[in-house]
Amino acid sequence: MFAHLRGLHIEAGHPQSALNGIRSFDGFNYIILIEGDQGWAYTTTENLKLNEIVLNHPETFRLVDSYLLPNDSVARLYAQQ
Repeated sequence: MFAHLRGLHIEAGHPQSALNGIRSFDGFNYIILIEGDQGWAYTTTENLKLNEIVLNHPETFRLVDSYLLPNDSVARLYAQQ
């Protein structure tokens, strides 16, 4: 919404696999991780692996900010260096 209101072009996507390790995030400038419930297990099999990559590489993924969501989960925004 922020980008739309300011006329900024953005693309959103979701890496479908963690098989390429840190390269799974090539082409992404920012990553959002949601703490808490990730949804149905069959739709999120790669989420834990992808989250682990981000959390295990602080030299590549810098925490920008955290945001409290309406369901009391937290969204963390990371910038890829």
